[in-house]
Amino acid sequence: MVKPNVYWFYNHTTNNVAKTAGSGSDGNFKPVTTGTGASAFTLLWTGSGANDGDPSGTRDTIIIPTSGSVEIDKTFIDNGSIIDQTPLAGTNQGKQQGGDSRYVFCIHIAGQTQSKAFLEFWDNDSHNSFNSRVLGSGAAGSSYIHGSATTYSSPGSSDWAGGAVRLAGSGSGNRLELSSANVPSGGADLYFNLAVRVPATASPFSENPVCTLRFSYS
Repeated sequence: MVKPNVYWFYNHTTNNVAKTAGSGSDGNFKPVTTGTGASAFTLLWTGSGANDGDPSGTRDTIIIPTSGSVEIDKTFIDNGSIIDQTPLAGTNQGKQQGGDSRYVFCIHIAGQTQSKAFLEFWDNDSHNSFNSRVLGSGAAGSSYIHGSATTYSSPGSSDWAGGAVRLAGSGSGNRLELSSANVPSGGADLYFNLAVRVPATASPFSENPVCTLRFSYS
């Protein structure tokens, strides 16, 4: 068995349909340049003043609520040239077309794994801490990042009630299980949806956690 190739994609349309092109892009899904170097794309959550196609680096603020929590308005991929909106991301509590959407982010694994595949969030690419505020300041159950694994079904409701996972680290309850078994030799498309909800207890922040796919192979 050799290390499988991994390809990340995002749906830049409002078409809630599966990706069709294997390791390539199609009319709905665009590829993501991964890594932590200067050429890597950035997954971006920001306020409603940012718009699809705005220049790279465009950001906007949100208002921290006085009670409860608020979902950050919009989701984009910053590709170093523009910010490209992912309009189906998140729940119906944001300010785009989020909700019970299944086909938002896709990872294509081209080859076989020896484990299930998991999506995790960490402070950095050393994958040894989740102390940033957006990841719960060390308490994974308090992470602001919420996720739903949608490889096999949609989140189940437009507000993801009871179905979202708070993402931080590698604990069994705080990462997304994207595959229910080892990925077979023919590969697979794995799907997920993400949102960020800021609680009233938050203080102002701008942070850059790392999103990671974890699996084993030999």
